Amino acid sequence: MNEVKTAKEAIKVAKDFLDEILPIYLITKIISQNGLWYIEINAAGIKFSVEIDKNTGEVLEYSQLSKKE
Repeated sequence: MNEVKTAKEAIKVAKDFLDEILPIYLITKIISQNGLWYIEINAAGIKFSVEIDKNTGEVLEYSQLSKKE
């Protein structure tokens, strides 16, 4: 993978990853910090997080942040 320099590039990486596992979702937040992109997603009322390495573009972590509201 390639270096991910912009939020737009990070969203593309996240979408490529998420399209394989979630049928419908909404990206609600993106933060650049400490060499990582942190992206929050809402899917049917459940919040998820994706962490992407800025240098490699690799998805390092995907986790559920909250249960359905």
